[in-house]
Amino acid sequence: MDYILENLKSDDKIFLLMSLNMFFGRKEEIKELNKELNIGGRLVVLTGRRRVGKTETANEFQKKSNKKILMLKFTGNINMNNKESLRECDYQLEQFIKNINKDFHLDISIDKNQPKNWNSFHHKLEQLVLFLEKHVLNKDVKLVLFFDEINWFTKDRTFLTELGQLYNQTLCNSKNTMTLLAGSSAGWIRKKILEDKKVLYGRVNKVIEIKPFSLLEIKQYCQMNNPNINMEDIITYYLAFGGILKYYEKIDFRRLPIENFQNNFFQNYITLEKEQIFDSMFESGLHKEIMQLLSTSKNINENGLRTNLIKLSEKFGEHRTKLIDDLNDLESCRFIVKQKNKNQIHFMLNDPFSYFINYWVSNNYLFTNNNYYNTWKGNAFEIMLFNILNNNDSLTKEILDAAAINVNDKQIFLNWFIREGKNKIVSQLDLLIKSNSYGIKNNEALYRKHTILELKNYDDTWNITKKELDEIIKKATNYNFYNNTGDNIQTNILIVTMKYVNISDEVLKTLKFPISFVSINEFLK
Repeated sequence: MDYILENLKSDDKIFLLMSLNMFFGRKEEIKELNKELNIGGRLVVLTGRRRVGKTETANEFQKKSNKKILMLKFTGNINMNNKESLRECDYQLEQFIKNINKDFHLDISIDKNQPKNWNSFHHKLEQLVLFLEKHVLNKDVKLVLFFDEINWFTKDRTFLTELGQLYNQTLCNSKNTMTLLAGSSAGWIRKKILEDKKVLYGRVNKVIEIKPFSLLEIKQYCQMNNPNINMEDIITYYLAFGGILKYYEKIDFRRLPIENFQNNFFQNYITLEKEQIFDSMFESGLHKEIMQLLSTSKNINENGLRTNLIKLSEKFGEHRTKLIDDLNDLESCRFIVKQKNKNQIHFMLNDPFSYFINYWVSNNYLFTNNNYYNTWKGNAFEIMLFNILNNNDSLTKEILDAAAINVNDKQIFLNWFIREGKNKIVSQLDLLIKSNSYGIKNNEALYRKHTILELKNYDDTWNITKKELDEIIKKATNYNFYNNTGDNIQTNILIVTMKYVNISDEVLKTLKFPISFVSINEFLK
């Protein structure tokens, strides 16, 4: 490899390293896995949405551990029935035994008959664990039983029951063995493993969520692949993919974002991903339809959601009783955010990639159409910022500090409408942040701080005119007038741009509301 790299041009070398899909990040998660491994007998659960990197993290944990890890991996498959899953698991078990016999010069003697059910399979697995604990495992050699996409093993309900018995009787007492479960449906993990009192209730020692990468982490990844990449291109990729690194691996960082987006291979990939992303995570439901609606409206209340789903999907009648479960699934996987305002619950789009695929598939990938492209960039900028503000990371704090907003004391609403009465829309806000607690202004009455966010994804510096600023001030005035519900409200304005804002001192002197400015580009430097 070193010889090959030495004889490549600089840009080809970068692209080759990028193509190798080198592992990135997850140091804290791997540290936690090593900690649990060293304790022994632990049951650990990895959660996180599809493509976020659960399997890659587990594999890297095996490679980078200071112990020799023997990993026996079983992967659930949505397309396999129960018999096929059982047969595949037994095959993986037999292959593992063959490798152990070769590497350790052993002749492991356990039942070689193909299991007829999950009871006999787990009995065979138990025999293997007991043998390894006695003859192979020690303080430097550990066993990890890794059940990946565990929710797709449970087409036969006895799978979890038998696994629970195996853990309770043997694995929890195996000081050199760790049991690792991973699933893309956080809602399923919660209901079937963490809360179900029949099987593994109270037995899970650690839940590790593999979260999407932050914008700052994605910046680091992009610069590893192309040190000369500019900030605007990094942000454009984040507008499309959010923090899901798997999608960045399909990118040639030597090219501009729009060139990558126009690539036929890339378009075929995301079209297939649009069909698979929810089917592979959840049981049948309305997840795909809900995300399709939110990709149009960005924010919808429960009544509006039900009304639109009836029009959109013939499946609604069949699944209407499961709608709340579907919404909880999407919220658990960070696809959406739920907030309550008065008596209404609002569901808001929190996943940049879902918006990207729904928008461009419906617009036939016409990236060269400037109107389509600019519309996508504007809406995606709002969704990206909403996503960042919900991450509660260092960038969240920096942005909120600019408007003196407490990072832990907020409700954030995307695409908020100011209404006169129930139906008449007076103004639309890109984002609205409501403080949950009261403050004191000039030793006077208590007040709640509400902040209106105006977002502009311009390629160049925004030279804001008095007319443009007056339009923003009008929104703040309307918000104060139509939201006077008895609470004292202090309304602030936060303008967030891709680059910079120029505003004259004379214009600033005329402002009736406190106003702050933030450049995403500036924070990334």
